[in-house]
Amino acid sequence: MSDKQFQILTAAERMPDLDGYRGLAILMVIACHSIFAPRLGEVSPGSIVAFGFSFFASGVDLFFVLSGFLIGGILLDNRGAPRYFSAFYGRRILRIFPVYYGFLLVILGQGLIFHAYHKATPVFDAGTPFLFFLVYLQNFGMAWFNDWNWITVTMTWSLALEEQFYLTLPVAVKALRKSSLVAISGIIVMLAPVARCFLPNVPHGFGTLVLMAFRADALAAGFLCAIFVRSNLRVSNLRIVVLTAVSVLFIALSYIANSPAPFLRPTLLITLYSSGLLLAVQGQIAPLRWPLMRFFGTISYTLYMIHQSALVTLRSVFRHFLPEFHGQSAVVSSVAFLLSIAICKASWDYFEQPTVSWARRRFRYQKNS
Repeated sequence: MSDKQFQILTAAERMPDLDGYRGLAILMVIACHSIFAPRLGEVSPGSIVAFGFSFFASGVDLFFVLSGFLIGGILLDNRGAPRYFSAFYGRRILRIFPVYYGFLLVILGQGLIFHAYHKATPVFDAGTPFLFFLVYLQNFGMAWFNDWNWITVTMTWSLALEEQFYLTLPVAVKALRKSSLVAISGIIVMLAPVARCFLPNVPHGFGTLVLMAFRADALAAGFLCAIFVRSNLRVSNLRIVVLTAVSVLFIALSYIANSPAPFLRPTLLITLYSSGLLLAVQGQIAPLRWPLMRFFGTISYTLYMIHQSALVTLRSVFRHFLPEFHGQSAVVSSVAFLLSIAICKASWDYFEQPTVSWARRRFRYQKNS
């Protein structure tokens, strides 16, 4: 990577290629929820629908790899700054909290209305107490209560996991040497699949899906990539492409019926996404720079938050007013997708972008940074 590319990487949180990679991640998640999830109960576990659901759901792992890379990189670049903690947390809070708590406020208001009319709502009827969502502990609640029924809010488990990541990584980066960070991250990457293998249902059914001990390898892999691009190490693009191809081969084998090592599939996918990340940083994946991909990357956070609510709401409307309408699923998914995009675009232009810009001016790592 050239010095110019490295300066661009460390000077700002956004790179065109990484925005495009983030756009790919959100499109994978939406495809999982809109195309494959509605048909999952109608097909066998080995069907193409089940494969599509499983693979596209790994868009969350891609988000984690990107988060480990970007957040880890920011912390590494500023570990000696006098305002290290205040700048990091000030910026993160103003980026994450307004949209997140605004979303929960809408869910709460909707829940109060539904409750008054004796209709079920995640605020009052979910297995995970709503209070857990307010303090980013819903992933623990979902694991303990085996609770995945309220998809409009339960998908925020990944945000809870990231917030838990934000509590630990800044302290580690500040306190430990780079060699220690590499060693610990490598151990996490190796131990997570072992945990998934020997503790597949701890504490209950969704433990391996939503708890840090089983998902931290994606964040750690992204962080290792952040350390790598800031070192003097060099790996040719050809070797990265070969690693990518090998990852794809083993991922395909992991989806074969009765595969002996399905617990390794997330690790293989993380290897694939990390390889793609290293290529993206060097500008080697041209489609990631397409304006449409970058657009989806820009609005990905809010789109992740609201797309399921839009989908569920429109499905209810269609079932009520057009119960005999055929092709309902495709139409509803398309309308919900477009509606979500419109809301997210307005949110970014008139609320999120001004807030983020103000936060960067207000919370500086250095006095003149």
